[in-house]
Amino acid sequence: MNTASLTILIWPLAAFGQDTGNRPHFDVASIKVNTPPTRVVYQTPTRTKDSGRVSYHNTGLAVLILEAYDVRTYQLGGLDLSAFPGYDVDATFPASTTPDDFRRMLQNLLAERFRLQVRRETRETPAYAVIVAPGGLKMTPVANTVDDEGKPLAARGMFGNPVSGARIRRGRSSVPMLVANLGANLDHPMVDLTGLAGMYTYDLSWDVEPSPVPSPDDAPVRGPRNEGSGGTLFAAMEKQLGLKVEAKKVPIEFIVVEHAEKIPREN
Repeated sequence: MNTASLTILIWPLAAFGQDTGNRPHFDVASIKVNTPPTRVVYQTPTRTKDSGRVSYHNTGLAVLILEAYDVRTYQLGGLDLSAFPGYDVDATFPASTTPDDFRRMLQNLLAERFRLQVRRETRETPAYAVIVAPGGLKMTPVANTVDDEGKPLAARGMFGNPVSGARIRRGRSSVPMLVANLGANLDHPMVDLTGLAGMYTYDLSWDVEPSPVPSPDDAPVRGPRNEGSGGTLFAAMEKQLGLKVEAKKVPIEFIVVEHAEKIPREN
């Protein structure tokens, strides 16, 4: 099967005036064009979020879409949104709302106010695939992953940056979370193919130099050197954590924007 041609369409019902009453919505939501116009936030939203309320300040529509569909910048395509202004968004929701329901609320809000239409598209994409190294895993499993009430314990620890060279010391974290954070600043997506579940403790340090693993398009990862760390990132992952990185093409889902209105509908 040619996954590059696999396309799943998502037609926001609200864009066509159909009933969306059975889909999660914010209790109250306001979207306004930020005035006076200032530099628009396209990468990291200026956001405050506490129990039952979220606010975005001067945030680009592209970033709101990334938040709503839980994807990274490289997974967004289609309509050029760079000419869109920044938006101020305020919304309230039940304190018991789950992260998945919150994202669905944001998806519905964007469909209703911006008449946003997107489709999901899976493409074979050059990536860094993380697998368990031949020598075996070197991270320590965490015995307890829930609190006294049976609720999942949050991950904790310190993060570094693959671009500058740094250290990540985690007291409790999953492999998918590790891969997501390490891959955030690489030149290609990093995907977890280990199949490992649960939480682990680990201590990872590295320098940034040309990677010992060729990138999927044969361009090595480069960056400033950080003396005193534990080798380049990929080498350090295998030596210290027992995780090997391979360059290969993998199927990755993209969000393709087909239509969006620059001025949001009235609140």
